[in-house]
Amino acid sequence: KSVEGRAPQFRESSRAGGEADLRLLGPAPAAPYKLRGKYRLEWLVKGKDRLALVSALRGPVLGFKYSKALSLSVDVDPV
Repeated sequence: KSVEGRAPQFRESSRAGGEADLRLLGPAPAAPYKLRGKYRLEWLVKGKDRLALVSALRGPVLGFKYSKALSLSVDVDPV
């Protein structure tokens, strides 16, 4: 499955985590889009309560099905 195809599954999974105010934006091309020969996409996840947000995302992030072609990184409170 493509990263773009995972967005609906990710939204449903995070809703099941109980975070009512969770907003998922993306996926969208990251800046820079291509880095060291790899294409990058980013999702922005917004919520009012940091602990509830982390709790809601724990399941979908830990349940992410990795392949050799995909990797995932999480940045909390990027500046």
